[in-house]
This record gives sequence, C-alpha cells and structure tokens, in this order.
Amino acid sequence: MMKNIAIVIVATVIIFLLWSFGLEKFYAYFLFYLVYVPVHFVTDTSLTLSVDQAHPLYIVKSLINNKEYSWSLSGELFLLPIVLLLSWQIFLFLVLPKKRALKIFRNNAIILVLSQMFYLFLLTLYWKSSIARLIHDMLNNNLIIITVFLIIKDSVKNHLFERKPDSED
Repeated sequence: MMKNIAIVIVATVIIFLLWSFGLEKFYAYFLFYLVYVPVHFVTDTSLTLSVDQAHPLYIVKSLINNKEYSWSLSGELFLLPIVLLLSWQIFLFLVLPKKRALKIFRNNAIILVLSQMFYLFLLTLYWKSSIARLIHDMLNNNLIIITVFLIIKDSVKNHLFERKPDSED
C-alpha cells in the first residue's frame, strides 16, 4: 500500500511540473475552444482568454441594458482539478489492467471536462439569469470536490487501498 501511495505522490509532482511548464495554458485553450461555440448562442456576450499573466484568465463581456459589463475567472483554481485527475490516472495505469484504466480515464475525463465546460458557460450567463448565477455559485471551487469524488469512486470500485491480511508463515 505504501508503494501505491508513493506512486500517486510522484505522479502528482510530475504532472504539476508539466502543468507549470505549459500544460496549464494548453488545457486553458482546450476548454476555451470547447465553450467558445456555445457562447455565441448567448446574445450580446463574448468570452476571451488571456494567457499573458502567470495563470490563464477567462474574461466575459456582456451588454446588459445597453451597458457593457466585464468580469473574469482566474484559471488557476478552476483548471487545477485536472492535475489531480491526471496524476490519479497515471497511478491507475500502473495498478490496473490497461484496458480498464483507459475506460476509467475516459469516463472521469468526460465528467470533469463537461463539469468545467458547464461552469465556464454559466459564467457567461451569470448576470443574465438568477438560476445560472445560483448554479455557478454552488459550483464555485467545488470542481476539486467532484475530482476527489471520482478518485474515491475508483478506489472503492477497484479495491485499490484495501489492507490485505498478513500471511501466516
């Protein structure tokens, strides 16, 4: 069991280093382009991505009652759950059959990416709909909880951290 925990820690450090050296910007653009098309269906609203700072920044501009408003979402905490999920997936590829690990990765990635897309899309509706604002506020900083839930689900379902009885010699 200690070996498994060490693998998770090493995988997390590797993914975090990759994240720091460019993976964050790549993933920020990936999410931006996934949400870019649906945003065009929201009237008088635009979404842009600025990667000039240390962390990506999503900027929403809306025209409400003939007045332009602008608000932003820092990609720092919003994008970070994927680091945790990727390090977990590396661990799964080491301890589970490859086909099973790939299936789990596909399912987890779809759930997390759709959650992040939904959260970002709700940002474009934030001042136009009280329901969108309520859901967005409920999801605020809870994407990491979704990721932890996915990890717990995988652990329990695959019996990854169960203690094995000591063998008697």
